[in-house]
Amino acid sequence: MDPKIENWIQEGLMTPEGVLNFLAQNFAEYHFSDDKKLQLRKIFDKLSTDDRLNESGFLSHLQRKRLLPPHLAGAGPVLYRALLYLSQFPFDQKPVKSLAFSGLVRALSWTDLGKFQKASGSGSNTRTKTPADSRRIIFQSLAQPATAQNSPLTWKRLEKKFMSEFLATNHDHDGDEMFHDHLDFLYEVQQVELGYGSIHRDKFRPLAKQFHGDKAYLHHLTIPQDEFREFIKLTLFGGFGRAIAPIEQISDLDAVANIVVAPFIQDPDIIGITWDMFDHAFRITPGLFDAIARLFSTVFYTPPTETIPLSKPGKIATVPILSQLSFLDWDIEEALTFTPKPYNPNTTQLTTNNP
Repeated sequence: MDPKIENWIQEGLMTPEGVLNFLAQNFAEYHFSDDKKLQLRKIFDKLSTDDRLNESGFLSHLQRKRLLPPHLAGAGPVLYRALLYLSQFPFDQKPVKSLAFSGLVRALSWTDLGKFQKASGSGSNTRTKTPADSRRIIFQSLAQPATAQNSPLTWKRLEKKFMSEFLATNHDHDGDEMFHDHLDFLYEVQQVELGYGSIHRDKFRPLAKQFHGDKAYLHHLTIPQDEFREFIKLTLFGGFGRAIAPIEQISDLDAVANIVVAPFIQDPDIIGITWDMFDHAFRITPGLFDAIARLFSTVFYTPPTETIPLSKPGKIATVPILSQLSFLDWDIEEALTFTPKPYNPNTTQLTTNNP
């Protein structure tokens, strides 16, 4: 191992904690406005216990904001686990059980495509980051190690498919994209002295292998279908903000969620949603990424105080269907002349004749 890398390890820079601190400082300094940082700090301090945000505090917050009605209770833990994963990305060997403020900053940043690309660097010695990398991180945050119900032959087929589709830039003899995430961030964190060149990315491979291990592969992960359906329901429900009145049930929510989830479930031989299924379906609904970011924004930031009279929905323009349309990568808020703010679904009339 290069002596400089060994020194950085001793100094704490090239440790999981050092890399995560670097990312949190980078995000907080360059990618959050002062107003957003102030809002986020205030809500975190309000919800946290001993400077940690635990699951019960997070779920209570969702319920107070009317983002987690009883019929969506199963989606809350899924959302919280995703935040925990994103708070530690790419280091998932020692999962955390609660969120520190720096972890929350990282978690929210990874849901923003622009912030992800800036934070993960660029240059001739690093992989070019694409929207697929952002989609993959969201997938990993929702996924679990695959069950034994999927046969070894299925995994071999998936591994061959991944090798042919994503090629050596993401998959080589040392590992796949999950390994290369470690390698990219270790390279990015290094301290380059003025007048000297950076250490080549490949020099960090031994340390990246140490952090990544040899058992974690992208094609071994799947998202449980039932959990993903609950997550999509919550995204549809909170895509335009939060309700100002209690809601026990929303018309068409289950039906629309099933329509959105259907493209993600493609192979009857596989239990759960794999990365290639997820990536294929996400390309069909690219606006889903924005909807996820809007959902997190609604959870942690204060929306405008004025309310919008979103009327009693008709058979076509129900709130879930409007949310579904927003997944198609066109500006649904502008087209419908309203933005994500608090609304009362009992006092509006959105129909095909009255858009």
